[in-house]
Amino acid sequence: PSVAVGVDGYRHATERGRGHLHYIGGAALLWVVWLVAIGIGATAGTHLPAALRLDFVIPLFLAGEVAARLDDRATRAAVAVAVAIAVGAVSAPMHAGVLLAIAAGVAAGLHTQGSDR
Repeated sequence: PSVAVGVDGYRHATERGRGHLHYIGGAALLWVVWLVAIGIGATAGTHLPAALRLDFVIPLFLAGEVAARLDDRATRAAVAVAVAIAVGAVSAPMHAGVLLAIAAGVAAGLHTQGSDR
């Protein structure tokens, strides 16, 4: 989430320094809220029924964040490659599939962005 806030701040900032301040401010606020949410979740979460399936909330949130930013060809290429690699490497040892998916997605996005220029 801090990257999403930071990217948005850099897109709308008129000066690079204001983009940095937006990112740092957003990251600090998100960090404090994260700590409070973890504390509440650790305390109250033990009293909630497992039938609520709250473990599904975070992937759903992240999918929504990604879908909201599919506005250019390089981003769509990065997401498509990362999803394909992540699904294909789901059984990789030590959850290395996630790292491979991130690296491949970044590489695909940079390659696509470079070829569009």
